[in-house]
Amino acid sequence: MSIAKRYSVATIIAFVIFVGSIFLLSSCISMEKDDTDANVYYTCSMDPQVHEQHPGKCPICHMELTKVEMSPEDMNEVKLSAEQMRLGNIHTDTMKLQNVSDEKILNGTAVINAQNVQQISSRISGRIDHLYFKNTGEVIHKGDHLYDIFSQELQAAQQEFLLAIAKKKTLGNNEINYEDLMAFAKNKLLLAGMSEKQIEPLQSSGTVQLSVPVYSLVNGTITNALVHEGDYVNMGSELFELADLSSLWIEAQVYSNQVDMLHNQEYAEVKIAAFPNEIIKGKIDFENPELVAQSEINLVRIKVLNPTGKYQPGMMAYVVLRGKNSKSFLIPSDAVMHDSKNSWVWIKNQKENFEIRMINTGISRNDSTEIISAINEGDIVVTSGAYLINSEYTFRNGTNPLQGMNMPNMKM
Repeated sequence: MSIAKRYSVATIIAFVIFVGSIFLLSSCISMEKDDTDANVYYTCSMDPQVHEQHPGKCPICHMELTKVEMSPEDMNEVKLSAEQMRLGNIHTDTMKLQNVSDEKILNGTAVINAQNVQQISSRISGRIDHLYFKNTGEVIHKGDHLYDIFSQELQAAQQEFLLAIAKKKTLGNNEINYEDLMAFAKNKLLLAGMSEKQIEPLQSSGTVQLSVPVYSLVNGTITNALVHEGDYVNMGSELFELADLSSLWIEAQVYSNQVDMLHNQEYAEVKIAAFPNEIIKGKIDFENPELVAQSEINLVRIKVLNPTGKYQPGMMAYVVLRGKNSKSFLIPSDAVMHDSKNSWVWIKNQKENFEIRMINTGISRNDSTEIISAINEGDIVVTSGAYLINSEYTFRNGTNPLQGMNMPNMKM
C-alpha cells in the first residue's frame, strides 16, 4: 500500500473517532440535563421528606433514592382528601368585594376638661373650725355643707345687721331710713357667704353666730383640696379646686401624616380601655396647630360625655379615625402566609387542588387583612388551615412553597 493511501485511511479513522467523541459527549450532557430536570427529584420511600436533585443514597437510612417525575402543575399544588380537610379544619371562602375604610387607631388618655374646672374660695377672713370635705375625688353637690368658719369680720357684720333692726324698732323716724341700713347690712352678710336661709334665723333670734356654716354654690369633684381644719384663711384664699366630670377630654397623639384625616371629620369613635365593649361618639374639640418640639406629633383633643361619671381621668383610651371608604377583599389574617419578603394565600383551583398565590396586603385590623392585588372576585381562598397546607406542601416536596415561584405555571 502506498504512503498516500495509508495517510488517507488514517485521516478517515481520526475523523470517525472525533465525530463519535462529540456524539458521546452530547449524549452525556443530555442525560445530565435530564437527571437535573426541575420536574424530577429523588426521594426515599422510608424518609419521604428527603428530596434530592441527583440520584444517590438517602442521607438518613442510606437506601437508594427513588426517582419521581412530576408535572409543573403537580409540583405547585397540594391535593387533600375530604378526610384530611375535615381533620385539618380546612375551610374556604369565595371572594367578594367588601366596603373597607381607611382607619387609624390612636392611643389616648382621659383627662379633665379644663373648661369645666372651677375654684371655691373663702369670701371672708377667718379660721376653718370644721371641714366636711377633705379628700381629692370627693363629690360636692350644690348646697352641701363645706366647712364652718370662725370670723370676727363676719361676727361684726352680724352685729351691724342686728343693730340696724333694733334701731328701726326703737328710733324709727322719717329722718333716717333704717330700711336702707338694714338692706346694706344684710348685703354685707350675703357677700361674706351667708345665705338667705341663714340670715332669717339670725334676724328672728337676734343672736350672733360665732362659727358660721358655709355651703357650696356649685357641683363638682375635688381635684385639689388646699385647706385643712384649723387653717386661717384670707378673703379670696382658694380652698378647693373642682372639676365637672360630666364631660372629659381624650387627649391623643397623631402623626403629621395623619392630620388630614382630622380635617375631614367632626367626630371620632372613642373606646375606653376599661370598657372595651362600649363605643363613644366624641367631638373633635382641639387640634394643636404646632408639632411637639423635636417630633412629628400633634396633640388632638376629643370631648366625650360622661353623665354617669364612670369614666375617670387617667384611664387609657383609643381614638378611631376613619378615612374614605373603598371596596376591597378581606380575609382572616391567619389565612395569609408570610416570610421576610413575601405574602401568599392558598387558592382552591378547578381541579379541587390547592395552589399558592402571591399577594400584596393592605390594612389589617380586627383579625382581618385587606388583599389589594392578585385576588379576583370568585376566587376560592383558604380561610382556615392554611398553615397545614403549607406544612403538607413542604413535607411532600421538601421545599418551601415559594421555591416554586420560578416554575412556569406559578400564578402571581
